[in-house]
Amino acid sequence: MIRPAPHIRYHIAAILAAHWIQFVAQYKRWIRPVVFENVRKVLACRTPVLGCHIYQCGSCGHVELIPHSCKSRFCPTCGKHATDVWANQVLNNLLDVPYHHLIMAIPWQLRIVIMMNRKAGLNLITRAAAESVQQWARDIKKMRMGILIVIHTFGADMKWHPHIHLVVTGGGLSRQALPHDSLCRLIYQSMEKTVLIPMPYCVESTRTGRYQYTPIMGRTSG
Repeated sequence: MIRPAPHIRYHIAAILAAHWIQFVAQYKRWIRPVVFENVRKVLACRTPVLGCHIYQCGSCGHVELIPHSCKSRFCPTCGKHATDVWANQVLNNLLDVPYHHLIMAIPWQLRIVIMMNRKAGLNLITRAAAESVQQWARDIKKMRMGILIVIHTFGADMKWHPHIHLVVTGGGLSRQALPHDSLCRLIYQSMEKTVLIPMPYCVESTRTGRYQYTPIMGRTSG
């Protein structure tokens, strides 16, 4: 077994090197193939397993070895770089308008269903979240909103808890393609009175710092 150096004993790769075999022995039946693949990448990241580039100074002859990275999103180093690249691309495409952050979660009774049908389930709740907001904007406010969606499959305690983060424009385009009034005062009040979301709406509690479900709401007329 690999024994990590003291100064890197808390790195993800060091923790995996020390405990991954034992973890697999106990939970192998629950580990998805993609997890095995990414753990192998992380353990090989910037090691001789992946090779390296060798650079030499033409003047002094100094040789520098640059190890190859694993490119896994699970890797803290490589994943951070990929996240930064993605974030910059998204920011460059966003409109210069106000935005609001919404969070939608599903009842705990359905979490096991999505876990057993992960790809289809996550795609379904993503579409449901987007269509809920779009339907609310279209039917209630007569406009079209911009939406950016990110899926989180775990909660603050790192347990299975799929939920959707939406960054939505603080307004939209009317059917005449003209800017609509800001939603700052309207969006939360209106969504509290209208059932358009096929899952409990999730709001953040400033008192506890954790997310709490609101009760299932009845649809109002108009």
